[in-house]
Amino acid sequence: PNSPRAWCEIIKDIVAFANSGGGIVVFGLDDSGNPLATDVTAICIIDPADMTNKLSRYIGTAVIEVEVCELEKAGHKLAAFVIEAVETPVVFQRHGAYETGAGKPTTVFAVGTVYFRHGGKSEPGTSDDIRKAIENRVNTLRKDWMRGLKTVVQAPRGSQILVASPRKRGFNQVGALPTAAFRVVSDVQAPAVR
Repeated sequence: PNSPRAWCEIIKDIVAFANSGGGIVVFGLDDSGNPLATDVTAICIIDPADMTNKLSRYIGTAVIEVEVCELEKAGHKLAAFVIEAVETPVVFQRHGAYETGAGKPTTVFAVGTVYFRHGGKSEPGTSDDIRKAIENRVNTLRKDWMRGLKTVVQAPRGSQILVASPRKRGFNQVGALPTAAFRVVSDVQAPAVR
């Protein structure tokens, strides 16, 4: 946790996992999934606020949800970062670099780069990665719209649908929630709601 090199590498992986639909990074296993005799206590006690600060240093205001978990396999303690998917791919806002022992800087990721997972590696995104991210977002929105449509279609007979336009008075900006009270029924005696 105190190594700038390790943080740059893991931040690259966290962003790549988030851009690729989420995932889990497990510490304390070898490449075959066998437990190592490695102490992962320092990783298990990483403060989530510290993790958020380290991420935001490189990705700006984008938010990636990362949970630090303690696991066990074959009696060995493991640590894991559970990374949630993001809706919009995260682009690095700052170079991720560290100095080698010889004082030579090594760049792990550069400003403007979008990383994705390709097999077992975190690599700069391709046009195909961006296309897939857009398709995934469109599919998610389509499912949300269909759920809303299903709710309307399955409404009891005699139900009415009232639409409050965000362009009318009472809304502070297009697409925002209303700031003033209004009635959702035609009965003038009905209480106004927000």
